[in-house]
Amino acid sequence: MSWLDKINNELQIITGDGKEYKPNWMNAVKEREYNVSEFEFINVPGTLVKRKTPRGNRYNLEIYFQGDDHLDIAEDFGKSADDPRPWNLRHPYYGVILVQPIKLSQDNTQHNVSKFNIPIVETIDEVAPRITVDPVSKVYDIANLALDKMGVSFGVSLPTVFDIPEMKTDLTSVYEVGKKQIKLTFDANNYFNTYTSALSKINDVVSEPLAAIREIQAMINAPFQFVDTVKNRVTMLQSQFDTLVESVENLVTIFDRKRYEQYNGAVVVAMCQAGVTDVDYQNRSQVLAVMTQIVDSFNQYIEDLDALQSDNGGNPDHYMPDQSSVNEINRLVNFTISSLFQIAISSKQERVVYMEKDTNLILIAHRFYGLAPDDSTIQRIIDDNNIGLNELLLIKKGRPITYTA
Repeated sequence: MSWLDKINNELQIITGDGKEYKPNWMNAVKEREYNVSEFEFINVPGTLVKRKTPRGNRYNLEIYFQGDDHLDIAEDFGKSADDPRPWNLRHPYYGVILVQPIKLSQDNTQHNVSKFNIPIVETIDEVAPRITVDPVSKVYDIANLALDKMGVSFGVSLPTVFDIPEMKTDLTSVYEVGKKQIKLTFDANNYFNTYTSALSKINDVVSEPLAAIREIQAMINAPFQFVDTVKNRVTMLQSQFDTLVESVENLVTIFDRKRYEQYNGAVVVAMCQAGVTDVDYQNRSQVLAVMTQIVDSFNQYIEDLDALQSDNGGNPDHYMPDQSSVNEINRLVNFTISSLFQIAISSKQERVVYMEKDTNLILIAHRFYGLAPDDSTIQRIIDDNNIGLNELLLIKKGRPITYTA
């Protein structure tokens, strides 16, 4: 479009209160400034200038209202300009821009015209860029706080030498479940080292209970960082959780119950962290499955603590869960579920198609995902549909195939 065509277009102003004005216009001066920092050095002549991103463009807007009612329109325009919200300006030269007026000068020296000189600055849509919270970092922060509070609670529980064997037994049962799921030697070595370190510290639990529980927490939390899928990590942690639940009916002493509170509380904390670490969810169903595992485990944990709680919490010989720790774990679970819900919303939907005729894995993978050089899409079809040896060469008509889209 030529400049003659542009200049014939109307100038449109929609002020912050939503009113529309179409005045005549004259000026079209545009100015751009940059965010700069100037540095001067005593022994160096000149100035070092660092230029960053551009600031909002500035315009010197010159508009006119004319006609019999120009004074009334000018008065209405002045009232609209007092609204603090930005203007939507459609300029013949500069297109549609969001601006804020910083000054309003009205000139009525010509009786049939109201003239306005208005310096305006182009603005972004928000007062400032939105501050977002990284959900993974937030989960880690709440998890560490929960573990800290749990550690303090354990530190005042006064364990005795008679509690050491059961502490080691429970820790070993958790370790045995975890080590079976490890895929990499690196993870296996680290997990074993944290296990032996925790066993060693348990020997000193009477004199250093806080140091002992820190090592135990480190071992229980280690699996959430294993190199594996989210589903496998969370499922493994749930298996460890269920292993400890089996012993609830045999917890008699105060310290037995406190030990369960600490151990399985740490497992719930690890499940939350595993759910948001290195996520590889393929569809909403996988996200919802992990959410269900975390919520069910936490609910079971609360039910168990409620069942283990003594009737008279004021008696020092009776057991009461640490409220501060439980509240922090509850906050962690709530935030984790909220974060996973956001992941689920943006995840692909799982779909099921019944094969219209006999086919094979290659054709199915090509149909739904396309073929990849590493055959990953074929493997995905196999994993998502539990395809065994009998179906590797032939998928029969009517067979349901699950895929995500």
